[in-house]
Amino acid sequence: GRLYATALLGIDQPQPLPQPVRVAMLDGAVEPAIGLELAGFEQVRIASSGDPDPGQHGTAVACLLACRPRGPANAAFFGPSPGLILLNAAVLGRDAQGRPQARALDVLRGLDWSLRSGAQVLNVSLGAAPDAVTARAFALARPKLAAIVAAAGNGGADGGLVYPAALPGVIAVAAMDARLRPYRDGTRGSWITLAAPGVEVWVPGRADDGGRYVSGTSFAAPFVTAWVAQRLARGLPVDAATLCANARDVPPAGRDVQTGCGLLQWGGLPR
Repeated sequence: GRLYATALLGIDQPQPLPQPVRVAMLDGAVEPAIGLELAGFEQVRIASSGDPDPGQHGTAVACLLACRPRGPANAAFFGPSPGLILLNAAVLGRDAQGRPQARALDVLRGLDWSLRSGAQVLNVSLGAAPDAVTARAFALARPKLAAIVAAAGNGGADGGLVYPAALPGVIAVAAMDARLRPYRDGTRGSWITLAAPGVEVWVPGRADDGGRYVSGTSFAAPFVTAWVAQRLARGLPVDAATLCANARDVPPAGRDVQTGCGLLQWGGLPR
């Protein structure tokens, strides 16, 4: 039960990429010592306010992509797509009250750095209220990337639009629990593409301390990004229609505002 997420997606073991894919993260700073299994790692620290990885947010997201931590407490955990090249734009800092925050300007600087660094896929486990500058920047970036995957938000039924998840062409990821129930605090909207495990997902800590459970759409997005990386490495399509064609429909039947077209399913990948 503790490590339900990969089993729910149909992943029984990590599958090294046959060739590296450059995956950029707009998030907190990543601590590579967690046990990342990468073909390359680049990091730029953009946020200037406080702890560069508030709550170990960025490290947890990276570990859900491609991590095999050391120590007996972590022996069964794995990130499903080892062998990617991780580009970490550390845009997450803290506001004046000490709460995690990514300033819009820092996000745009991180987006620019990711593109200049040759990113093929972008994972954005962050979200904010709509604004025209962010919309324009991501619209210009979208044709330069194979996919933009973004957390749908944790604003609940009345959360409203979240950028960049709600922007055209972005794969917006909702969260689901081990019993196939939508995350109760998840933002709802017709723009949500699909769902992945993101409620009480277990992630390792920075040391062999038994790890911790995390919840939120932030932690659902990297499962979709890992799927995208696997398919890109094999020259397979990664568009939303392909995602939905392989998704598992969950109650309520059909497309809905909580889970989009259903639960991500890994499916068979050619070696």
